[in-house]
Amino acid sequence: MFGTIDANSEISHNNLISINKLKINCLESNNISYDSCFNIINYDMSILNSYIFGNNINNYGIINFVGENKKLNITQSNIDGNFSNWGIKIKKNEINISKTTFINCSNYVNTGGGVLNAYDSYINIRNCTFSNSYSTNYGGIFYINHCKKFEATELNIFNTTSSIGSVLYIYNDFNNKFNAIMNNIYHKGSNAMQGLIAVVENSANLYIKNYHGSDFSCESYGSGSFVLKGDVVLNIE
Repeated sequence: MFGTIDANSEISHNNLISINKLKINCLESNNISYDSCFNIINYDMSILNSYIFGNNINNYGIINFVGENKKLNITQSNIDGNFSNWGIKIKKNEINISKTTFINCSNYVNTGGGVLNAYDSYINIRNCTFSNSYSTNYGGIFYINHCKKFEATELNIFNTTSSIGSVLYIYNDFNNKFNAIMNNIYHKGSNAMQGLIAVVENSANLYIKNYHGSDFSCESYGSGSFVLKGDVVLNIE
């Protein structure tokens, strides 16, 4: 099917959008104020066993999910950004992703995150694959800004590129120290000017366990896999 979803509820109680066993080719929203195929405001959303294919508009995204304390659950699905669209933008909500593949997600326009741009949210990602992810600015896959939780486990990552933080970029203020966890990661193919895996700024703890990386290429002399700025703790096991 071809289409978009624009859903805005002023009453944020018991509202659920469920997508199951659908193949969706994204069109441009009829509302010119929106920049995504799915614009979900104050709804919970569930995507299961589905395939979502982006359009060819470079300043566009697949899912924009905003509101207060809502949940976006994505399971056993495939999301293809068509080398033009970023994946998901989430604000002040919770996202849970499992057994899902993201391919060809690209962010050319906003702050960062080829696949996920998150602000003030809870992020749980497990058993997922990311291929051909790109961000012009920050976070080839993940852009994490003032979030409450970030935990990524059992990921396969192939060919990710960004100017700053090829896989992950974290920014957090000094008022509340933030813990980020990456566990059991297989990563092949990385390109960045700073941070072939991650760049972390201001106040955060980054815990890395069982991270296997290869085929990294750095475009800036002196940069490494991790770049830490400010009151940052990096723990690698």
